[in-house]
Amino acid sequence: MEKIYPTEESRPHYICIDKACRVLRTAIANGSWNRWKKTTRFIVDSYHYINHHTLDYLCCKWCNPGPLNGSAPNLVNVAYDKNNRPYFQHAFNTQACEQLNSWLGGFESILK
Repeated sequence: MEKIYPTEESRPHYICIDKACRVLRTAIANGSWNRWKKTTRFIVDSYHYINHHTLDYLCCKWCNPGPLNGSAPNLVNVAYDKNNRPYFQHAFNTQACEQLNSWLGGFESILK
């Protein structure tokens, strides 16, 4: 990833990937997380999170695609129902990200 995003300024705020918790574990193990934690948060798609978060503290704490604790306000919006009652919703569709990543993977060999 450091070849794609060589400077802090070039790094995205969020990277949504199915196995973000594994990417995070690898980054912690190899020391690269110290260079990334200031700029980027790795998040999993919502279905992965639902099926995985109760068993994996790291995933729950750091890869949540919709945290309600204020740690990532760009990931959660407040919307209002027809009776003007507020509710939380995901700011973007993580499943669409997962589908796009999967589709782009089919072009990996020709894009190298």
